[in-house]
Amino acid sequence: MSVVINPHPAFWAPGHLVIPDQPDKPFVFKYKARFRHLSEAEQKDLDDKMALNQERQRAHFQAILKREPVPKFEAAITDKEIAALVLVDWEGFTDAEKKPVPYTPAARDQACADTPGLDSSFCRAYLEARNPSQVLKDAEKNSEALPATT
Repeated sequence: MSVVINPHPAFWAPGHLVIPDQPDKPFVFKYKARFRHLSEAEQKDLDDKMALNQERQRAHFQAILKREPVPKFEAAITDKEIAALVLVDWEGFTDAEKKPVPYTPAARDQACADTPGLDSSFCRAYLEARNPSQVLKDAEKNSEALPATT
């Protein structure tokens, strides 16, 4: 017998990307992204790679501040790779005729290539949503399920 706490293999989260447009009036593109739940091992691997990126960035900036030779920054994982790992669907993406564009890995790659910062936006939305508040009162208030206790 296996225990099932969350029967859904993925979750929806809001995302947005701010795109410079007119002076003092950026365009804000809002969308919904569906991300897959990572296994504990996958999440640890992702966290380790992101921590390594932070360490490498810190060393890079410290070398600049100390006017030392700057090591080449090589990311352990990129935003594009994170998006490919976790993104499984989206809503709010349309073509030039305002028709919905269904999610595919190829459509994701093309959208990210055409829109600088979109891959980072997917990562930000995922990271903000994957660790929601674990305060029981807030979680129950926003949950579809009834609380287990009375």
